[in-house]
Amino acid sequence: MPEKGMIEIPEMIRCQLSKTQIYFNSPVEKVEGKTIQLKNGETLAADRIVIAVQPDKVMKQLQGQFAPAHQVINLYFSTQKSFLARPMIGLIPGDHLVNNIVFMDDVSKAYSNNGRALLSVSVLYSDLNEKELVKAVQLELEGISGIKAEYFKFVKAYHITYALPNLDDLKYSIPMTECKITDHVYLAGDYLLNGSINAAMTSGRTAAEAVFIAICRRIDF
Repeated sequence: MPEKGMIEIPEMIRCQLSKTQIYFNSPVEKVEGKTIQLKNGETLAADRIVIAVQPDKVMKQLQGQFAPAHQVINLYFSTQKSFLARPMIGLIPGDHLVNNIVFMDDVSKAYSNNGRALLSVSVLYSDLNEKELVKAVQLELEGISGIKAEYFKFVKAYHITYALPNLDDLKYSIPMTECKITDHVYLAGDYLLNGSINAAMTSGRTAAEAVFIAICRRIDF
């Protein structure tokens, strides 16, 4: 985890770009041929397009070809100090709501500005409302740590609808030719390999190399 959050990864890339126009808050309606249709009605033209989301979201002809993504509920709690005391993810086995935990301030002190520990808790599924879920998680944390439930002060919860791709065939690399979906459209994303940041970055590099080679040769392969 970067000290200032995951946004630092794309920010690092952005800082190395000098001739790039970036559109913020510009949802894509569809990709068709060599054009990108934005939901605000604007159309962008490109010689090559790299889609860095599941392509069924923007290419109607691919709808139904991808399984629904795995979701996660991420809850944050403040407590006096970390009971792990090292930068690691704690995996919780068995029949629990809590799937894993990590103290963010064990990763970097910058994640806490009041001297208290910041605990991140991941719940894969729950039909409880937020108040009920917080109480249930606090009780599980008590069982895990021996620290009384009320000492875990709830901070905030996030329901992440696309946490990880739902994959049966896990891979660690793909040839450049598998990134290409049409003569002008290429794919990138962890859904091509395995659900991880490493896979997302690997697929992005593979797609970029495929586009680079295609442009240099002035032919499609």
